[in-house]
Amino acid sequence: MKTLILLSVFLFCNAQLSYGQWSNTNLSVPRSSMGSTTLGNKAYFAGGHNGSIILSSVETYDVKTGLWEIIGNLNTARQVITGVSCGSKVFFAGGVSSNMNTTYSTVDIYDTITRQWSVKQLSIPRFDLAAVSKGNKVLFAGGCLYDLTGYNVVDIYNTQTDSWSTANLSIARGAMAYAVVGDLAIFAGGILPGGALSNRVDIYNFVTDTWSTATLSQARCWASATTMGNKVLIAGGMKSFPNVPSDRVDIYDASNGTWSTVSLFSARAGISSGTVNGKAYFAGGSNVANGGIPYDYSDVIDIYDGNTWSKDVLPQPRCSAGLVLGDKFLIVGGKNNTGVLSSVAIFKDPTPVFRTF
Repeated sequence: MKTLILLSVFLFCNAQLSYGQWSNTNLSVPRSSMGSTTLGNKAYFAGGHNGSIILSSVETYDVKTGLWEIIGNLNTARQVITGVSCGSKVFFAGGVSSNMNTTYSTVDIYDTITRQWSVKQLSIPRFDLAAVSKGNKVLFAGGCLYDLTGYNVVDIYNTQTDSWSTANLSIARGAMAYAVVGDLAIFAGGILPGGALSNRVDIYNFVTDTWSTATLSQARCWASATTMGNKVLIAGGMKSFPNVPSDRVDIYDASNGTWSTVSLFSARAGISSGTVNGKAYFAGGSNVANGGIPYDYSDVIDIYDGNTWSKDVLPQPRCSAGLVLGDKFLIVGGKNNTGVLSSVAIFKDPTPVFRTF
């Protein structure tokens, strides 16, 4: 689900449009609600579903060679998994079954040096959790049960000592936007127990091992976050259910602790986000109906360079995973009105040109 997000009204006729360079490749199978992460030159994709069955396979894409490889299977097939990397290892945590009534505490860990798999356990089974890393710490924060009961637990894994500890978010929730900026981990918005939406931001300092809080300008879930320099941009999401997506972008400047807001060209949730060559990209997304069902898929890409906004379009509308590898932004699998996708659209940072519309 988690695969499972700006409406700027221009009062003038000239606006900057950015036309990117596209290439394409394909996953081994159609895949949505997968776990995904990057390490070095490779992107990793695990589990999810293909529209009819839950998947356990894990595959990698090497951006340097353009080659794909199946590297094994998850311990348990599941969907709505969260991926993260730390050191030489990649992690795929949590998840839920096909009928959404079984949640998992499983953390599948792949060592990219030994090419061996191991399994750990979260303290509480859950899906749609947030995961970030810095140094030798991996944080698995919040998450939901099938009925959207949220948790405040943060499982912290130390890769150096192979040990676990726990902390707590200020309030329980899942479906958060999350990112790391400098020494700070940001966990923003989300779904509260009972289905209400949150504007809370929990901020963890990796150096001091302390927590603080802030507030989004608008409560929402399924927003998407990316880091650009010393700023975190938290874009889109659902501000109400059903059918009320947000165009809001909250920008947190970690250098001075201040917040500002701007707007996307179009309101949507479940956006693929990433930063390439100093520009933040927000691609695709959808509206969301009751039950977390996406529809009305978008092909818009909002691009922000720190001063101005431009836009491009995807080859097709979709709500997908988004990853950055080098100077390329990968929009991977996901769904649109035709079903679950295997296609991977690879966007290379272009030189902007001006068009009139």
